[in-house]
Amino acid sequence: MTGPRITGGIQELQTESLIASFPAEVLTSIFIEVKATDEIEHWDGKQLEWIKITHVCRYWRAVGIRARCLWTNIPMYSKGWALEMLKRSKDMSIVATVDFTGSSSVRNYPSYKALGGLLENFSRIQELNLIKAYHMEATPFLDLTLPAGQVPRLHTLRFGGQMYFDDYSDILCFRDSTFFQYLDLSSLRRLSLTDCHLNWTESSQLLRNLTHIRVISDHQNNLLDKGVEPFFDVLRNVPHLESLDFEYFVGPSELPEIHPLPAHFQRVALPNLKILRLGVQMCQLELILQGLDIPSDAFIKLYCYELSTSFDRFSPVLSAYASHLARTGKHIRTFELSNYTPAEFKIAIWPTVLLLETLHAIDTPPIMETIFCWDHEDAYHPPEMIYSHVLNVLKLEHLESLKLHDYNVVKANTWKTTFGTLPKLASIDLCTTNSRGLWTVLESHVDNNDTESKGDNKSLPFSSLRDVAISFKNITCPTGMRVYQGVIYHAVKLRSTIGAGLKRLIIFDAPVLSGEVINQIREIVPVIEKSRTSDKDSYSILKVNAGRCGLNDLDDTDDLMGVWR
Repeated sequence: MTGPRITGGIQELQTESLIASFPAEVLTSIFIEVKATDEIEHWDGKQLEWIKITHVCRYWRAVGIRARCLWTNIPMYSKGWALEMLKRSKDMSIVATVDFTGSSSVRNYPSYKALGGLLENFSRIQELNLIKAYHMEATPFLDLTLPAGQVPRLHTLRFGGQMYFDDYSDILCFRDSTFFQYLDLSSLRRLSLTDCHLNWTESSQLLRNLTHIRVISDHQNNLLDKGVEPFFDVLRNVPHLESLDFEYFVGPSELPEIHPLPAHFQRVALPNLKILRLGVQMCQLELILQGLDIPSDAFIKLYCYELSTSFDRFSPVLSAYASHLARTGKHIRTFELSNYTPAEFKIAIWPTVLLLETLHAIDTPPIMETIFCWDHEDAYHPPEMIYSHVLNVLKLEHLESLKLHDYNVVKANTWKTTFGTLPKLASIDLCTTNSRGLWTVLESHVDNNDTESKGDNKSLPFSSLRDVAISFKNITCPTGMRVYQGVIYHAVKLRSTIGAGLKRLIIFDAPVLSGEVINQIREIVPVIEKSRTSDKDSYSILKVNAGRCGLNDLDDTDDLMGVWR
């Protein structure tokens, strides 16, 4: 890029504009960034809007055409652009997405000519996504492919179906595994099936090299239709598996009979597994966790639902949870429990201690996370039942940091008999205004004990507690805020008299704090911090997925874990 020219003391810009003289590398980087952003924002079928930026001028267009990496993600719904992108990508590996929505057959596909162009470049496909390819025969599609069926670069294959009732006769490629038998898929590493039926027995050779498997289904003919043994048999054929994402949703009448694992059952070892994501019924999840032998550092995310409202059904899952931790030799040092609705709660576990400020805005993925859900929104299980269950089964004697998000009122006695008994608990993050019970138990026990026993606090509830974070988000009345602060002040003052005072207090969302009371608390608690929480609603899988949990956030999970691309 040349500089301005000086003539007669007057600065004149050369005819070539600054915007048209960007180096090609810079322009290419800009195009890539705009393309990535545009594809996220226009996920509804307008992903080609970004191309307009390459038409600002002839120079920009020339740079865009030469940048082969811009044209490798090809949506086949636009016939003209699909063929042009195939041409511009030259010999680079491509990602192709074919949406068959509304097409009764391959030959009725609106962009049939573009599909033919794609199949002529079949050997370049690195990722193939076939969406809603139901009620189609495999043969017409296969007739268009290369005679030898060679796809040496194919790394990821996704099938997204949409099946109705129990009609499995016309599902593309799956009733006899024709698609997989026809093609040489030795390079395939990642397979994703949504609402599609695969004959797993005939596809054992395909599984050998897979590292990532995703199966999402809410219909019959599934791996769990005849119990968990077929599920384990499939996993034994995938020795290199790194990521398993399996969800299976059925109604009460469709749930197969569940039998305990036989006494001689040999657990399935998955030594390379890094991510395990399961969404099944409670009884199935218990057996799956019992039957898998996975590394201690694997990330486990579970979603289990119960058709009844009996809370006792959760105990086996928690027991299997605890057994896995015991086998890995790890202790629970950070624990999160969230009770978002009467029919849903979540637990998350970290084997390391997270600081209080980190706890409130957790950005470190837990090693285990489970969402428990009932089918009935009106099911009510009081906090003392949930807390007692969790503590009795998970063995939290090593717990040091606790994050609790509960919209129910937790009474003082519940605090005292559950988390108050943990000997090492030092930090509590209460993302709720229902914390008065905690302060009540902190002060009441001191009132009823001889303060001359200062220094011997082992019998105190929360004997090791030093840091607390609380939220006043729902308290907007100055009088109510002042009363609440008075309760806190009385509790921290009494605790300090016996050498069990708090070291730090973090207050979230308190716009009407009483300066006088805060100053009194500050004289007792060395560190007081004020902060704000996010305005976003609390995450609820029921709220997000509206009844069919876990299906809509799959790509978000992929991006978070970085496992599919």
